[in-house]
Amino acid sequence: MSLSLAEDYRKLLQKRDSVLSRVEKAKEKDEIINDAVGKWLHEVDELIKEMSSGKKKGAYNNNFSSMKDASEKLLKALQDDRYSRIELCGKRGSGKTTLVKSETKKYEKIFSRVIFLNMFKKDLKSMNEEMANLQRREKTNSETTLFILDNFPTRHSLDDIGLSRSTLGPQRKVLLITDDEADCTRHYKFISQRKRICDSSISMERISDDEAWELLHNLTTGIDSRLDLLNVAREVALQCKGLPGLINDVVSSLDNKNTMKYWKESLDNLHHSTACHHIYFSANIESACLEFTKSLHGALVQQGFKIIPKASFHLSRKNFKGLEEEIAKSRCSIIVISKEYARDFKGLQELVKILKCKETIQQLILPIFYNVDPSDVRDVKRSFKDGLQHAKENAMEEMKQLYNEEAMLKEWTSALYELGRLPGKQYIKGSQDNFIQEIIDHVKNNKHRLHVKHVNGQEGRLCSYDKDCTGD
Repeated sequence: MSLSLAEDYRKLLQKRDSVLSRVEKAKEKDEIINDAVGKWLHEVDELIKEMSSGKKKGAYNNNFSSMKDASEKLLKALQDDRYSRIELCGKRGSGKTTLVKSETKKYEKIFSRVIFLNMFKKDLKSMNEEMANLQRREKTNSETTLFILDNFPTRHSLDDIGLSRSTLGPQRKVLLITDDEADCTRHYKFISQRKRICDSSISMERISDDEAWELLHNLTTGIDSRLDLLNVAREVALQCKGLPGLINDVVSSLDNKNTMKYWKESLDNLHHSTACHHIYFSANIESACLEFTKSLHGALVQQGFKIIPKASFHLSRKNFKGLEEEIAKSRCSIIVISKEYARDFKGLQELVKILKCKETIQQLILPIFYNVDPSDVRDVKRSFKDGLQHAKENAMEEMKQLYNEEAMLKEWTSALYELGRLPGKQYIKGSQDNFIQEIIDHVKNNKHRLHVKHVNGQEGRLCSYDKDCTGD
């Protein structure tokens, strides 16, 4: 959809929504609606459907004003002999990588070779080997080369991979794609306290609210016929904070689930998007279901979920708060409950903190009842009754100093009651592989609620469950 057509489309939607709003208010007052109004609304709906059918899903272009501005500045800097180390910076999800990749043909008109390297999760040795191989292929001194380094690790400098200042110049340049302006400075040591090592820094600004809504609407189908859904979708667009990469991720995670339930859940997720991991994984590592726990953990990791493992805290007076902060870094807690679960006083205290995160930051909780009846957990019966007594007797002195035994036992009992009432997955017998797949499918079905910050905790793009944040 062209920009002019998109603008006409947006104005038509606004007009239709305005008329629908007035019609609904008139109906509430039992007023008679003119037939011509109903006919006009029907014709507009048909036109909207026809215009919607031409939308392109799953991608976005660089027609935003911020991208155009950055593109022009970047091309000027690449052609300026004064600059050999150029930085394109912006929030994760602002469209930096998308812009650079779409402009490659323009860069190829300036340089003999354009080499794009994604440095995500690469160690220094592999980066050195890759750069050495590339430099050996440079044929003549007259050949011009542009190295584009995306996700370059901030703990290293360009000197570490053979791209020192002395090796760069008008014929050999580096373009760094970074998450903020400070990153480029952190890559290197200063020559002096007053001189930046990056010769030119270009900022990628966020897109406007109107552009954000236009993008989300262009990427989405099936929401135009419902005013209430459109209003929630607009709120979602605004909550994406002008980051096209995030908007694309949100639409992708919804996967055509165009019901109010899913859109509101996605909106709620964005309201509470402070987490940097998808899942906090809690299980008793000494329980009889250890092999199942390992298999489930491995399957979740294989699916691309970022997981915080069960905290290995040595619980003490000093780090109870630290435990809660660690749990709060995830959007969802998965708790594996075996018959021995209540014997572990650390696990019970962990459960208390997980439930607190559910209350304070709306963290999702998925209990896995492994050969356990949820009613035994809820009512603290059988092994859970004996386990609770064992946990109380073995609780460390630091905990007893913070709580009297009666208060501690009451808190744990209350936590087990709430845990047993939560909807979850129960395994009794049968194929464990099938059960694990059932859990995976459940979590994937809720991926629209699992957007998280990039693993480094920066404000910016929130990543869908199945994507590493390796670009935007």
